[in-house]
Amino acid sequence: MRFKISNSLLMLSTLALAGALAVKADTVTGGTFQSWSTSILNSPGTAAYWNNNSGDGPKYNIGWCLTGGGNCVIPNPPGNLPFLSSGPSGGAPSAFYLTNTGATQAGELLASITSNSAHDTFGWYDLVAGTPVLTPLFTGSDTGTTALFSPTGNYGFYMQNQLGTYFTQSSYDSTKDGFQAFAIFQQTAGKSFYLGVEDGGPGGDRDYQDMIIHLTSVPEPASLALLGGGLLLMGALLRRKSAVRK
Repeated sequence: MRFKISNSLLMLSTLALAGALAVKADTVTGGTFQSWSTSILNSPGTAAYWNNNSGDGPKYNIGWCLTGGGNCVIPNPPGNLPFLSSGPSGGAPSAFYLTNTGATQAGELLASITSNSAHDTFGWYDLVAGTPVLTPLFTGSDTGTTALFSPTGNYGFYMQNQLGTYFTQSSYDSTKDGFQAFAIFQQTAGKSFYLGVEDGGPGGDRDYQDMIIHLTSVPEPASLALLGGGLLLMGALLRRKSAVRK
């Protein structure tokens, strides 16, 4: 008996793999994502609230770090990703937060470019009865570290050092000065972001690269199991199709 494995079956297997790799997306509330050109980096103080001269040296703010064209070096720079702003002028959003839809999140500290790294603690917070509940993920000395966390609803990020505690929702800042200490850049809608942190408070250089974190959604165990099953199915189909041709 001869078996004919149709291309449609192979297509179904491919779709199964695609479904396995899909992860739930988190949404960002508190501003609009705005595109920008690398040309603004040559004119610090314009077009984006994070585009400023850095005390660490020339061509060293978060924009240079992401595009890989300056003196700031991070692994696999992603380019000029859209950033969250308060509007077309490129101002800082006064407060932003994320809403989790069920996926585990991974945060990787790509770089900590500051003399205060040992004093900087980065983490995420949940809101319980209107009060931020803080969960630390790493300090500025943990470059290269990845930490997993699992929000269950609305959440944000904070940075804490000897100057105070700063939140993505800046109304919770310990100094109550409304300073936005974070810049978030979107790589893949809801699934991958880069976060730049300013640890100097309102009086800092506002280069937003004192800590640089890559945030990604992690596939759930059930999705990974589906991926494994899909790979086995596709392998079996391809082997049978090859045997039929002989």
